[in-house]
Amino acid sequence: MSENTMPYDPHTTRGYYLQDPYHDVAHDAFRLRGKLRDGSSCKSCGIVFHQGLMRWAADVADYESEEILPETLFECPACQRTREQVPGGVVTIRGMFFHQHEEEIRNLIRRIEREERSLHPMQRIIAIAPIRLGVEITTTYEHLARRIGESLRKAYHGELTMDYLKDEKLVRVVWCRGE
Repeated sequence: MSENTMPYDPHTTRGYYLQDPYHDVAHDAFRLRGKLRDGSSCKSCGIVFHQGLMRWAADVADYESEEILPETLFECPACQRTREQVPGGVVTIRGMFFHQHEEEIRNLIRRIEREERSLHPMQRIIAIAPIRLGVEITTTYEHLARRIGESLRKAYHGELTMDYLKDEKLVRVVWCRGE
């Protein structure tokens, strides 16, 4: 085959990463469109957009809550996801081991959420709901769900599966340990 008749391979083309629809973030309906003004704050949870990042107001030294203008109020994507009950991650924990060590596992999950929320205010748990033989945890973004699953596997072993859905910005994490 000559060079002109070779089949098209996007991985050999410059910028293929941007052409791959899986890596396109435009499919995230909760992603902020446009840039916020510095000092903008969420009307629900109080996080502040400061120097290009979402931060807790207590972590921003020069942020003054008295200067809040109505045009700088917005609803952050994490609050939108929580209000509309649209998770970015779903963690399912199953097995008799969970029922035998439920308090320990819940404490581990709370600690992981606290650590993530302190560094990344958008990473939150939406809900923890009991299911048959376990519990289901919904999170605002996929990173927290992945971290919960990996922490459970590291601490208690067991089986861990993670499925990233290609058409949605969602990860399904299932951790199971029989015993």
